[in-house]
Amino acid sequence: MMSLRQVYCENSGVYVVFGNVFLQWVQNRGRDQVLEVLYAAREQQTIHYTQVLYSAFNEESKNLPISVAELLPVKALCELKHAQAMIRMLKGGVRNIEALLDEAEAAGCHLYLHYVGEKDEYPILAKDVTITIDE
Repeated sequence: MMSLRQVYCENSGVYVVFGNVFLQWVQNRGRDQVLEVLYAAREQQTIHYTQVLYSAFNEESKNLPISVAELLPVKALCELKHAQAMIRMLKGGVRNIEALLDEAEAAGCHLYLHYVGEKDEYPILAKDVTITIDE
C-alpha cells in the first residue's frame, strides 16, 4: 500500500486531493467514511475520511465519476461559486448550515469538495483524509 498527500495547484490556488476516479462504493464506519474508487480506469484506491461531520456521499452512492476533489477552508462553502454544494446540503437535510460550519471549524475540519460529472459538487466536512493505492 502507498499513501498520497494533496498537491498545491498554483494556477487555481487550491489543494487537489485526488482526481479522475470512478466511485465504486461507500462505507460508513462510525464517524469515518471510506470511498473505494477506481483511478484512471485501472488502479484501485481507498479514500478514508476521518471524523466526518457531513458527507454528501452515502452507502447508496456508486458509479459516480469524480473529476477532482479539492481541499478548501470550511467557510469556502459560503462562497457563491459553491452554491451547488450548499444546495446539496440543504436537500440532504442540513437545517442550520452556519452552525454546522462553525462546529466543523472548531473541530479542525476541512472542506473536501468533490466535482462529480459536469457540474455537481459533493462536499465532505472531515478532519483528515488518507488515500491508499492497492498494489
